[in-house]
Amino acid sequence: MGWFADFVFGKAKNVEGPKPLEHSAWGVEREDVPNITEQSVPHTVQEEEPPEVRIIRVEPHLSSANDHVELWLCIENSSKAEVEVTHIECFRQTAEPARFLRPGENHEVRVYNGPVFVNDTQQKAIVRYKSLASGEYYQAEFLVKYRYSQHGGAEQWMPYEFDPTDAFRTT
Repeated sequence: MGWFADFVFGKAKNVEGPKPLEHSAWGVEREDVPNITEQSVPHTVQEEEPPEVRIIRVEPHLSSANDHVELWLCIENSSKAEVEVTHIECFRQTAEPARFLRPGENHEVRVYNGPVFVNDTQQKAIVRYKSLASGEYYQAEFLVKYRYSQHGGAEQWMPYEFDPTDAFRTT
């Protein structure tokens, strides 16, 4: 059927086929596939690193009868962008400071006003804040650490440190 196919379709021309792949020590090399690592990808959108808000100081103020406590936290903006602290939640109480913090600035907020802690069951604190540069909201979670003491036969658990559990999370 070779002459009939040549008659109908014409005589086949010698067409150069694809080049065989060249092998190297790293595997198969192809010249028609561009190397992505060599290309410079333009970064039009600069990725902003998420802002971080930390609790740098805990100040408990006991009453003279040692039965009532006010707990104050010093919150610091340790990022490069200005943030607004919108909500603080700990010890079943909330605070809405609506406080703007420039980079490196800190502010004290009263987060608890009530009876002295008789156990260490409340171990989580949440700080919500907004980045003014991007407009996104973030949430930082903290683990509350307590010190145990006895005064006049009464047991007390006093918060002394807030360790970050999640550095930040977009909400």
